[in-house]
This record gives sequence, structure tokens and C-alpha cells, in this order.
Amino acid sequence: MLDLALPPRCNGRGAVVEADGRYCFACWGKLRLMGDPCCARCGLPFSYERGEASECGACLADMPTFDQLRAAVAYGEVSSGIALMLKYG
Repeated sequence: MLDLALPPRCNGRGAVVEADGRYCFACWGKLRLMGDPCCARCGLPFSYERGEASECGACLADMPTFDQLRAAVAYGEVSSGIALMLKYG
């Protein structure tokens, strides 16, 4: 009954979805999932495998103050909206 009155909504743009915590097709398609191959220090994705401990040019030119950073998704239209909802919601 509750789902009829307050149906589950997409965390990205608010479209009705089948269950809580899900994304609509449009938002899911815009999320860029991060994974290997990537920079061993900042997690910046590489277009091809460069080796396990490879770092990107930006990290080599100006070494960050952290040892390693990883993100689940790249910052973009949908992920920025989700971050703002978590921050202010």
C-alpha cells in the first residue's frame, strides 16, 4: 500500500523505479563506474593496462599528499546530484 502512495524513486532524477536504492535506466547509463586499469595513486582511469603500480602524469609531475585514492564512480551529472543529496538531504 505504501508503494502505491509513495513509490520508490531513482536516486538520480526521481523517476519511479521497482525498488528503493535503484536507478532508472537513464541515470544508470550516465554513471561511469571506476575500475582497473587506473593510476595506482589517484585512481584516474587509463585507456589501457600500464602495469600494477603505474601512476598518471599528473601524480608523477606533482606528487599528491595521499598514498592512494579510489572512487566508485566518476564525478558527473548523476553522481554530483547524488553527492549533493547526501550532503544536504
